[in-house]
Formats: sequence, C-alpha cells, structure tokens
Amino acid sequence: MEFKEFVGIDVSQATLDVVVRSTRTHKQIPNTEVGRSKMLKWLERLGIDSTNTLFCFENTGVFSLPLLVFLADQKANYVQVSGLAAKRSMGIKRGKTDKVDAAALAEYAYRYREEITPNQPPNKALLQARRLFSLREQLVKHRAGLKSRLNVELRMLNLPKNDKAVRLQNKAIAELTKHIDQLDLDILELIASEPTLQKNFELTTSVKGIGAQTAIYMLITTENFTLFKDWRKYACYAGIAPFDHLSGTSIARRSKVSSTANKRAKTLLSSAAASAIQCSQEMKLYYHRRIAEGKHHMSTLNIIRNKLVSRVFAAVNRQEPYIDLHKFAT
Repeated sequence: MEFKEFVGIDVSQATLDVVVRSTRTHKQIPNTEVGRSKMLKWLERLGIDSTNTLFCFENTGVFSLPLLVFLADQKANYVQVSGLAAKRSMGIKRGKTDKVDAAALAEYAYRYREEITPNQPPNKALLQARRLFSLREQLVKHRAGLKSRLNVELRMLNLPKNDKAVRLQNKAIAELTKHIDQLDLDILELIASEPTLQKNFELTTSVKGIGAQTAIYMLITTENFTLFKDWRKYACYAGIAPFDHLSGTSIARRSKVSSTANKRAKTLLSSAAASAIQCSQEMKLYYHRRIAEGKHHMSTLNIIRNKLVSRVFAAVNRQEPYIDLHKFAT
C-alpha cells in the first residue's frame, strides 16, 4: 500500500507526542482513551486521512499497548519498531526531547516505507497471555530471590526452621508458587480458547526439547508465527545466529552471536537445547560426537538451538507435528 503521510508517536506513561512528517506539526496529548480520540480529530482538521497514513511508534510495553489496540480498532495502518533500530537509522544526533523522538520515528517510517509491512491487528487472547506471562516472569524472579536469601540465612546463621523470619519467607515462597501455578493454567486456557493458538502450541511442543514455557514465549514473540517469515530471522532476533567479523587483513575474528538480542528468548532456547540433549537420542549423539571431535560446548549448544528453532518453524509452516525420524533408523 502506498502511504501519503507518516506520523511518528513518542509514547510515555502520561503523554503521546505526535509529529506529522510532511509539515513537522507537533502536538502533545494525554495517553488516555480521550486523548487518543482527540489525536485522530486533530489529524482530520489538518486534512490528514488516517486510512492512507502510516503511524509509527516504539514498543514501550504496557505504555504503548493501549495505543496499539486503539489504532487496530480504528483500522489504521501502524507499525511498532525497535527503539534501537530507529535511533541508529538517524545517525548522529545531539539532544533529546519527546518531540525530536517522534519526528525521528516519522522519518524512519518514511525512509523505510518500501520495506515496512504494517502490523496486523493484535490477537486479544495473545495480548492477555503476554501480560500474564510477563507477570509470571516477575513472580519467578521474586521467588528465586527469596529462596536464595533463605538458603544463605539457613546455611550461615544456623537458624531453626521455626524461626519467625524463616517461616515468613517459606510462606511467601509457597504463596508465590501458588500464584505462578495458577498463571500457568490461565495462560494455557487463553491459548486453548483460540484454535490457531492451540494448534501452533501443540506443533511447537511436538519438537523434543521445546517445553510449554518456551512454546508460549515463541507464540508471544512471533505473534502466533506471523511476525517472522522464516526461522533464520527469529534466530537472529533471539541472538543465536552467528555473524562473521572480518575486515581486510587486520581483523579476522571467529564468528560470534550478537549481543543485540531478546535475552529471554535466548535463555529459554538454551534450556530447550539442554533438554533436547537429554530427551532426544539424535541430539544426544550429535552433541557427544562434536564434543569428542574437540568442538566447544557452547558452539555445539548453539547449533542445537538453531536446529530446534528451524524444526519448530517447519512444523508450524507445514501444520504437521515434527516427526523424529531418527528413532526409525536401523
């Protein structure tokens, strides 16, 4: 689709800074339901038709989520971009304000208009699952911190188990565990409520090593496998794709993965790879063969991470469960 106008929106907790690229017109509005409606009316007064306008804003989590849902409900064309990608595309800049950031987002949308594909309307069940999964992650961190503190106190202070502080911490850990288990059930119920989500969840977990948490996170980060066209792009996003580092004759370093990545996806895939080595005979044999050849543990683990991602995408693209052919080999 050919867009006639590009609007950048800098999102913060309290306000939205909106800049129209062609005229550099700027307006700050409250980040509320009323404010978002006023934004469209303001654009109409400027003679801007929202149906052929591309709105560009950074994904700022819970702050940008209401804007995303609002634009989707209005059937407007919008794209969420990485803040780092937008920042680096603008070159060297001095000074920073919300207005400048909004203008940079509008310019980014214009520059890459031929390559950008507007986002699809969000799946409401998946949005809710994302919020619950984020809350689950926070509770798991809190529980791990309490467990670590409790173990240190028991080991160093030789406290009795009926100590008041020990009892309170054990009670808090048990309560957090109860909430985490309930969140797991709620997320699975949300996925089961959407046939396409449930189908892709089952296909993802058909790959040995991919557990429920990894499958859920892949569904969330790929928006049910609609954001990434092939597994290599997701591998790059997760930080498991190796890149060369060569320049002339003076720089020749070994291939390494990039630090610019979704660290949580990388951690979950690392756990999945370790699990695959234990539960998949094929992966187990492959791992031990490479180690016996003198290959490094982490490079081998990374290859297995990539194998798992490619198998997940293959299963989803074919809409057929992954079949472990190794068990049929003689």
